[in-house]
Formats: sequence, C-alpha cells, structure tokens
Amino acid sequence: DEARLTELVSSAFPLLAAVGGTLLGLAGIVAWQADALLNIAPPWLNDARLMLLLLATSLAVRVTLMPFGLGLYVRQNFVGLSLLGLGSQAVRLTLLLVLLSMSTRVLWVAVAAAGAEVTSAVIQTVVSRSLVPALRFRFGAFRWAAVRDLAAYGTWNAVSQLAGLAR
Repeated sequence: DEARLTELVSSAFPLLAAVGGTLLGLAGIVAWQADALLNIAPPWLNDARLMLLLLATSLAVRVTLMPFGLGLYVRQNFVGLSLLGLGSQAVRLTLLLVLLSMSTRVLWVAVAAAGAEVTSAVIQTVVSRSLVPALRFRFGAFRWAAVRDLAAYGTWNAVSQLAGLAR
C-alpha cells in the first residue's frame, strides 16, 4: 500500500532527522572537549576533532536518509545493493589513494570513509526513490500512531540484535 508506505516514511523521517542532529551535536561536544576526554598529543588534536566530526556527519546523514533508501530492499534488488557497496568501497579507495598521493595524513582515512559513505547514502536514496516512488515525505502523512509502531518494532529489533551479539 503506497499511502501506508508514505505515512511510515513521513512519520519516521522527522524522528530520524532529530536523532541524526542529536548525534551530530553530541559529536560536536565530544570533539570540542576531545583534549579533556581523550589522550591525544596536541599536534594531532585538530585532526582528531575533524575526523570525529567527519565520521559523525556521515553517520547523521545515513540515519537521516534511512527511510528513503529502502527501495532496493523493498524490490529485493540485492545485486544492486551489493554493487552499491562495491562502488562505495571503490570510491573510498580511490579517494584515499588520491589524498595520500598529496600528503600522508591519517585524516585522509576519515575523509575518504565519510565521503564514500555520504556518496553511497545519496545514491541509494536516489535509486530507491526511483524504484519506489512512495518513499517520500509528506507533512500531512505524519501519524503519531505510526511513530509508536515503528518505535516498538525498533526497540524489539534492537533487543534482538543485542541478544545476538551477547551470544
């Protein structure tokens, strides 16, 4: 049901955007206080802060775009998902090699990883939305009941995942 799918996406997106923003804000605070929280030599402190912010930004983008990137799963296009993952790794490697050819800084590892992740998330979103047009946000489709259902499912899924890790 396309209307229900739009309702679920429209209900999940604002919360996930808030979670992504919160994660980015927390990472900003940790990066700002990195010298107090972590044992990092002063010459590397700014690079460490930047790496943390880059990786947190990548995570925030992934979390925020998650409901729009499910089209490949809905259409069960697992070959497409594998190709996207392979392409992401190719972008990461290419970017890393280009950056390392300019200078050898550990910062480039985080730049390449974040760049590849964000690129992959955007491409997955575009492809998924073209495969399943109902993956869209509509203000009028937001429903608190859908948020409760998604939160309950997410909670039980997280508990299940943690139980699997504990085994």
